[in-house]
Amino acid sequence: MNWRKIQLFMLDRFMWIIAIAGYILFILLSPDLFFNLSTVVDIFLVYTGYGILAIATGICLLSGSMDLSLPAIGGFAGVFIVEFGEVWFPDAPGILLLLLPLIIGAASGAINGLIISKTGVHSFFVTLATTFLFIGARKAIRPGTLWIRHSQILLISERKIIGQVSFSIVFLVGIVILIWLILNHTRTGVRIYAIGGGSDAARMMGINVGNMRLLVHTIAGMFAGLSGLIFVGDVGATSPYMMDEWLFWIFAMTILGGIAIEGGRGNIENVIAGMFFIGTVDMGAHMLGITPVARVHLTIGILILMGIIMNSIIVKMKDRLLIPS
Repeated sequence: MNWRKIQLFMLDRFMWIIAIAGYILFILLSPDLFFNLSTVVDIFLVYTGYGILAIATGICLLSGSMDLSLPAIGGFAGVFIVEFGEVWFPDAPGILLLLLPLIIGAASGAINGLIISKTGVHSFFVTLATTFLFIGARKAIRPGTLWIRHSQILLISERKIIGQVSFSIVFLVGIVILIWLILNHTRTGVRIYAIGGGSDAARMMGINVGNMRLLVHTIAGMFAGLSGLIFVGDVGATSPYMMDEWLFWIFAMTILGGIAIEGGRGNIENVIAGMFFIGTVDMGAHMLGITPVARVHLTIGILILMGIIMNSIIVKMKDRLLIPS
């Protein structure tokens, strides 16, 4: 019995083993660069925005839904707040500028959730359509670059707290803890897993599936708005292609983190292991001289495929272990 529990524990955290092993491999390849705590911090600094979006994607998948529009929501929220603080209302209070991306993101996510829950149209098609709507709205507000010169509060995410640890890392850790608590210690978490495991069965249990999907997409949209704030804080400006290529990265992190595409399975904290592993591989590939184009397309494609295969194997192994002997 004890050995079975150990095996289940290891399988539940297998991505952490892979991530640590991957980092050790790069230490052996380049000890000067990777045998350094600052490199670990740098990986988290660079990929924090991706990690927050990956968590948002993860909670959608856990509920049996999908949201392709999260990077577009983040880009839209980021451009809106910079335009709001730099052009429209340069004297706006700082607290408003910090709350606006969360409000805009939550409202955008709620739009997705309402359409999905009220029409019954698959989330893939709904969020594919709204992706283009949010991108179009972003470009209508600011088609080019706008640098942050007046609203310095928007740069808060990159301000250091202790050493190289920034507010963005604190945001990431706080979100992981919050979502972990919700999923594992509240009725809402039980319902999210339940509707992901089977919406018809969840309805028979008395769960309002539509309301839960609305809640999940609203929360995911709020996190997307926060990622937009982190992006503009990191770059110090908006971008014409702001976060447009993030979708494949965040799906790779989510799938590698063990979140089942079909819903109802997975631990959200493992998504951070997926984020760290991809950050390590990307930095290592850069060190080896692999071009950015090859890193984005080839590496991400391989990692997503690897994550799907690995998750399938782990699920089968866990099912065998859970069968009473």
